[in-house]
Amino acid sequence: MEGISLFNFDLRSLYSVSIVVFGFNCHANVVGVFWELEHYPHRLIPRLPSSPGHYSALGPLAPKPTTYKLIGMLGAIISYMAIILLGYTAVGVSGYFAFPTSVSSNVLNSFPADDIAIQVARAAIGGVCMGSYPLNHHPARKAWEDLLDAWLDVRVVPAWLSSLLTVLFVASTVSTAVLVTDLGSVLHMIGGTAAAFMVFLLPGLLLMNAAIIKHTTTAAGDAAAHAASVTSSQPSAAAA
Repeated sequence: MEGISLFNFDLRSLYSVSIVVFGFNCHANVVGVFWELEHYPHRLIPRLPSSPGHYSALGPLAPKPTTYKLIGMLGAIISYMAIILLGYTAVGVSGYFAFPTSVSSNVLNSFPADDIAIQVARAAIGGVCMGSYPLNHHPARKAWEDLLDAWLDVRVVPAWLSSLLTVLFVASTVSTAVLVTDLGSVLHMIGGTAAAFMVFLLPGLLLMNAAIIKHTTTAAGDAAAHAASVTSSQPSAAAA
């Protein structure tokens, strides 16, 4: 078809990186999904090796889950990413063929406003937004509560403060939605900042934190064992 190219590599291609990062950003829900998994969950992908020992023989770039729960999480991650990839590919390719040269940042605005199918699509997207809003609000409010605990030693957040955080979150997001009408700018901003941080930096920081906790726990255990051995050897030396 005229005007359509499979790949287009230039400086403008960099604008799509933040949108791709935003599209594959599901790290905010990973902790909750892992927490809810059983210790011996059913595998979503039956072809995955069923035992942690089977992964040690794989290549150096292959994942190395050490528990059955991590194997279940690996299947969940692969399944989620496959669904996201298929969904975004179908939408992207269809939109590109429909509007090869020019398209609005919100692709639905490029279609006629009186199209019944487009109105149904808008209603469906609105329903998705309504359902995902509390899912995003809960971890955001919990993060602020954790910051208050770390900074001001607020162990138990009072109900009025939790309600205030909710009101501020709703007011700020609704105000942003009213003032900013270009969806592309929003996706670029989120994909280039928060989503990029969660995709590229947050996993490494979590692993570093886990390594520090493990090292601290091991060192404390070794120190306690050494103190116990010294204490137990003192009566023997006194008796001798």
